[in-house]
Amino acid sequence: AGAHADADAPARQVMITEVSEPIAEVVLPGGDVLVLRPGTVGFDLARHLNAGRDAPATFPLSGYAPDAADAAGAAENERTALAVAAVMEAYPHAALQLRGAPAPSLRARLLAAGVAAERVTLAEDGAGAQATITVSNPPSEPS
Repeated sequence: AGAHADADAPARQVMITEVSEPIAEVVLPGGDVLVLRPGTVGFDLARHLNAGRDAPATFPLSGYAPDAADAAGAAENERTALAVAAVMEAYPHAALQLRGAPAPSLRARLLAAGVAAERVTLAEDGAGAQATITVSNPPSEPS
């Protein structure tokens, strides 16, 4: 009878990325776990937001190259977009501003993954700028 004692507990989701470099687990609110390479944009976003920082932070938009012609580059793009989308889902008050040539492509992938359009904006200085992602996470309103 006790074999299914926690049957009512929510299932924990894990996103696995296949990498040959060092990896780290990042546990998001709600218990989802991302397995990411340190220094990638998904890892940086998750660590920043997990630390409870409300101040905006800007990170290099690493791991995303919309013009990748090979399968490995396309797979890395997909992992990056999915990791960022998972972080945005875990932090419903967070917003992103994307800058640089990869920004429109990444924004389109995030919207396709279910991130609301008003939460992901493009910087006005556009394609010629350094590729960055800026996250802000204002404190949630008390209920």
